[in-house]
Amino acid sequence: MTTTTGGGRAVSTILLATAIAGVAGYVIQLVLVGTTSDEQWVRISAFWSTLYLIVAGLSGIQQEVGRATLPVRTTRPTGALKFTLWASGGLAVVLGLSGLVWAPHLFVEGPWVALIAMIVGAVGYVAVAVLCGVLYGIEFWRAVAGMMIIDAVLRVVMVVPITIFADSVPLTEWAVVLPFPLSVLLYWPFIRHRVRGSFTLDVGLPRLSWNVSRTVVATIATGVLVSGFPLVFQATSQHDPIATRATLIALVMLTRAPIVIPLMALQSLLISRFRGNPHTGTLIVKLLAAVAVGSVALGLLAAWLGPWILGVIYGDKYAGVGGLLIGAVVVTAGATAALCVTGSAVLARGLHSAFVAGWVVSALALIAILLLPLPVEPRAITALGVAPLLGLAVHAVTLVRTRAEAPVIGNN
Repeated sequence: MTTTTGGGRAVSTILLATAIAGVAGYVIQLVLVGTTSDEQWVRISAFWSTLYLIVAGLSGIQQEVGRATLPVRTTRPTGALKFTLWASGGLAVVLGLSGLVWAPHLFVEGPWVALIAMIVGAVGYVAVAVLCGVLYGIEFWRAVAGMMIIDAVLRVVMVVPITIFADSVPLTEWAVVLPFPLSVLLYWPFIRHRVRGSFTLDVGLPRLSWNVSRTVVATIATGVLVSGFPLVFQATSQHDPIATRATLIALVMLTRAPIVIPLMALQSLLISRFRGNPHTGTLIVKLLAAVAVGSVALGLLAAWLGPWILGVIYGDKYAGVGGLLIGAVVVTAGATAALCVTGSAVLARGLHSAFVAGWVVSALALIAILLLPLPVEPRAITALGVAPLLGLAVHAVTLVRTRAEAPVIGNN
């Protein structure tokens, strides 16, 4: 039995699921931005950003499990369940203890409710990440797509009504996190007969944990650039008016997704395609070219239609936002998307240290640029555009230096 589909079909399946999940996420963001006050939006975006910064870091589990999973018949224990339990328990302890320090500062109103919700969501996502990593490894694309869609649809069904009718930030926070554990509990009974006994891991639990720890460092840095940007931006821009901060956060969350999210979702698939591929260099160039062209085209379109679209959806709420700002935010997303491509290529070769270095350099650069004494809008755009390019340079140098070597599954 095989669950493998063709390369093109695999990409289209994951992209379709990503598109559905993206639309669902857009619906949530549109509702949140349109129905909450600036103060509520800043609170919710801080929670959302913190949660998805953690989720972005934990996505390293999915990437590494996907890389380590081999589709073979076996009756021996794989260690995947044991790893899930250890990772979940350790994460809950770390978040619980550290949250005593940071939660009151990030969530001034209702910090403990927010922290408990954060822990539940993070632990639930560990299970999601391990399961999806295995599904990627055995190339069970339909099941990967199903997980993505179920999680996204559950979040819409829970968040939108609560936001509109309950007008409660704590309830909205719980609605955001619960789909993670619920999606695994609801979906596992339908796919377990195709997963159990169909894979093994090419490393033991200690080596898997070590590889995951390094990959998680890189994916945390990824989160700083993507989902964590609102949190970092707020932390470095407290002196700027709250309305300006709310507007920029809304633009970043609403306009960058069409470029960044598909590449983020395809990273595990890209790793599987890059691994052992003799034409990796050509594929990287083609993907980077497509990202560049697509981001510029979407940026021009956003600059032209963006102000009108904002006016149609939100009336006069964002009347002062110009097309140039909207277009610039969209174009900068291309740099982050390109970094996802090079990062996947580096990780496919098992070059964990270089993978981590590229993303960490980008994250540190983002924070450093946001601390510069510049006007708020140029500062944000410069950070979003320049920071990922520095990390891309790190990955590019690594790939060029190793281009003559055969792809390896290394542990460096």
